[in-house]
Amino acid sequence: MPRSPGSASPVGAGDGDGRRSSRGRRADGGHPEDAPGDPETVAKQICLRQLTAAAKPRAALADVLRRRGIPDDVADSVLDRFTEVGLIDDEAYAAAYVSTKQRDRSLGAGALRVELRRKGLDDEIVAAAVADIDDADERVRAADLVARRIDAAMQRGSVAARRRLVGLLARRGYPSGLAYAVVSDAVAAYLTEFPDSKDSTNAASEDAQEADGAATGGYEDEPSAAPDDADGPPGRRRWPRRSLRSS
Repeated sequence: MPRSPGSASPVGAGDGDGRRSSRGRRADGGHPEDAPGDPETVAKQICLRQLTAAAKPRAALADVLRRRGIPDDVADSVLDRFTEVGLIDDEAYAAAYVSTKQRDRSLGAGALRVELRRKGLDDEIVAAAVADIDDADERVRAADLVARRIDAAMQRGSVAARRRLVGLLARRGYPSGLAYAVVSDAVAAYLTEFPDSKDSTNAASEDAQEADGAATGGYEDEPSAAPDDADGPPGRRRWPRRSLRSS
């Protein structure tokens, strides 16, 4: 039966006839398997497809349903039902997320809290997910991360290495006090094992760093904020000389 002009399309109905685009999706952006006209059925199908691909927190599913035009009351009802039967489990999701990110990215508790909150998880769930992370765990994980990076960092001397490694740990969510302690221990151990490596506390080493900076034009990852070099080709940046003494 044709719709009268100006009448609203049911959820999942596209332009009225369920027409699909050449890529297999309907003209309204919905999934071709969505049942037109039944918001609850559409919402269930959307959630099942999302959860089949990967575990997701309730807030993420609610956002998907909202973007697909599911009424809020219908979305809440479906999400409540999925939670009751265990298909949505924010506590389990948070625990798995913490374990994975600790293993794969060596994230500290601070960064994990931020990431979990960004995913819409309640503060209580976030707190429980990171509750088992103690200072000893954090220190071991931070030390392991620093050990993997210290060889490259020490190529520019101990002062630059400390700055870079502390910054790395800060970005990964480790407390500043722990970061400084772990990096200081790692640098000291490195200099003990490799006494011939560059050490910015040694004046001769500093002079070598200064000469190296003058010869190469400075460090490429620290460009100057100055305007284009008037003495060079257009668009060329002046790279500053940088001594470890000034760090």
